[in-house]
Amino acid sequence: MVFNCKDSLEETDMSRVILLLPDPDRLQLANCYKYITRKENPYSEIYTMSTIAGRCANVEKLLIIGHGGVGTFVGATIGEVVDAIIDSGMPLTGGGKIAFDTCYAGSRGDAGNVTSALEKVLARLKTWDPACNLVLVGSTGPTVTIGPLGSKRLVVKHANLDHASQLQDEKMEIHRVNPSGDPMYWREDARSDEIKLWARFEYTYLIAFAIDFREALAVDLDHTAQRKVKLQA
Repeated sequence: MVFNCKDSLEETDMSRVILLLPDPDRLQLANCYKYITRKENPYSEIYTMSTIAGRCANVEKLLIIGHGGVGTFVGATIGEVVDAIIDSGMPLTGGGKIAFDTCYAGSRGDAGNVTSALEKVLARLKTWDPACNLVLVGSTGPTVTIGPLGSKRLVVKHANLDHASQLQDEKMEIHRVNPSGDPMYWREDARSDEIKLWARFEYTYLIAFAIDFREALAVDLDHTAQRKVKLQA
């Protein structure tokens, strides 16, 4: 069962976990639900930067969920994110993968003169352990993750961002939801099973809006191969 989880510092039989960046909004929590309820390769636990230490000795894939910009994360510095990865105990030389569900994670900017968040994270991991062989993956634009169970993450064309934002505002008003709202119950020290329950609640709250918004985005979506970046140490 999704909510039957172990929550101790003991090593658990799991290969995929989620790391939530600090102070997640309602949308980020809802995103988690899609990943922990997947039929194939579901994510087994959800941790915060305050609770992930020592939890990932057996983890092969880490999904980082949060907001981001070109070369940055929202709510945490590059160094803090790298420290959380290292403290988690995830093997840096095990050939695992770190996926970033953050906007612009793989983007170097319009002029290509700003180092991407992926590049910055990888450089710090290599400084920590030159033998690091992790694979880092992220998008080169704004992302839309929440949707029907089993649906894939969407990437919006940067040039169409204003139109997509207008559509989002319209759909929020129609469905009377606020995806960026602050979940008043949130605690950074929350257990994984608590976060899973909150994720289910927020997914239910936002899913009708998400489906409507995704369908309206048709012409705004980036389907090119360059919408994603994969870096390997």
